Amino acid sequence: MIQHALERLNLFLGARVGGQRVRWFVLALVVTDLGCLALSLWLGCLSHRIGGGGPVDGATLGLVGMLLGALVFERVGLYRYEPSMMRLVEIRKIIRAVVILALVLTAFAFYTGEQAARLALLHAMGWLLVTLLGARALVYRLQQSLYSRRFNVSRVLIVGAGEAGRMLYKHIREAPELGYWVSGFYDEDRRTLALAGEAAAGPEAPALIAEADALRAFIEREQVTLVLISTPIRSAGECHLQQLMRLTEGLAVRICFMPYLSGYFAKQIQFMDINGIPMVTLGAIRPRPAEQISKRLLDLTLAGVALLLLAPLMIAIALWIRRDSPGPVLFVQERVGKDGARFPMYKFRTMHLDSPRFAYSPTVSDDPRITRAGRFLRRTSLDELPQLFNVLEGSMSLVGPRPEMPFIVEQEYEEIHRERLRVKPGITGVWQISGDRDKQIHENISYDLFYVENRSLLLDAIILVRTLLFAVSAMRTC
Repeated sequence: MIQHALERLNLFLGARVGGQRVRWFVLALVVTDLGCLALSLWLGCLSHRIGGGGPVDGATLGLVGMLLGALVFERVGLYRYEPSMMRLVEIRKIIRAVVILALVLTAFAFYTGEQAARLALLHAMGWLLVTLLGARALVYRLQQSLYSRRFNVSRVLIVGAGEAGRMLYKHIREAPELGYWVSGFYDEDRRTLALAGEAAAGPEAPALIAEADALRAFIEREQVTLVLISTPIRSAGECHLQQLMRLTEGLAVRICFMPYLSGYFAKQIQFMDINGIPMVTLGAIRPRPAEQISKRLLDLTLAGVALLLLAPLMIAIALWIRRDSPGPVLFVQERVGKDGARFPMYKFRTMHLDSPRFAYSPTVSDDPRITRAGRFLRRTSLDELPQLFNVLEGSMSLVGPRPEMPFIVEQEYEEIHRERLRVKPGITGVWQISGDRDKQIHENISYDLFYVENRSLLLDAIILVRTLLFAVSAMRTC
């Protein structure tokens, strides 16, 4: 009954306007952002007054701040939906918006001669950054909860039930925050379609369509708004594209296709227009020297401070390991780093001494190779602490892809996997804080490619904070 009510409300709120489905959460974001701005301006004036600052014309500052804030938020693109892993694009936009707004309001304060207002603004912008990040996280959590109930989602038809189509379905199912719901697969090859049906089996499995004549009726009945073509556009995909454009004529449906650019994953892919002709541009990612130096300084500073603060804990862990099982405290193993260079990686020993030295790492907590102390250390990632010494010596970074064992690189790495070797390996990374951390490293190449393509100090900071939160959460459950 509740689900039925949600579906009816979904149809009402998701009415199509100008061929696009209205996103109810955009209004929620606008209200939330303006509320955060008003609260931050008030807190800025309050903290300035508590700190002994001079009087501030709060009414004028609030009015001007709200008007300019609304304009800056819109111009920066805070309400253009650009989904990205770890909300990286949105966080960059928020930081940019706060900096621009701070500069504009400071210029206004200089123009009016309000010295006290400039100091209050400094407090307010600090509050604004914190409140925007926190409030938007809550809004997106609510959005994700509603999307999981199929509330106001965009219904999707995947054309092509082959490996690419099934991978596309898997990624959509694993990211409910995107707001997509796969209503069906279309493929004329019934055998391939059956494989997709097996992969998507369940109480809410997508429909399987093999007849082109049934497509338009299905799209209208299921209110499909997005068609994703997973077959190569150079062959069958081109036929599908022409066919679908005819079938969806007059319907508010977007048609997208996957760009088959194998071997160009670690490139910056952009689109350009040459007098009406769309072109795909590929640009190699070139690390900036200043950013590399900043990252190294960050690694040295944080690793040094962490070793000083965590020294008592590391000594206690070492004593626990010696008491729990015979053998050395540290486990040293050769791994492959940047540009294929090999180096000795340090970890606290978590497995029995007679375990194979070069084998796949355990993926389940009850693996018989793991010691009693090792189960706790692995669950909380405390076994990685000795790698802080690797960071100091320069063979690793705090954030980056996990280093692999040489035999895996030699036997199982394809060209795409070698993109991971373009950067230094790290203690933590996108994969470690994802839901796929129980799988082997080389099976989660998409996370590492994301890092290679988007690496920056901001992304490193986000990953480090989430890693810390993950470790604290894991310790609470132990």
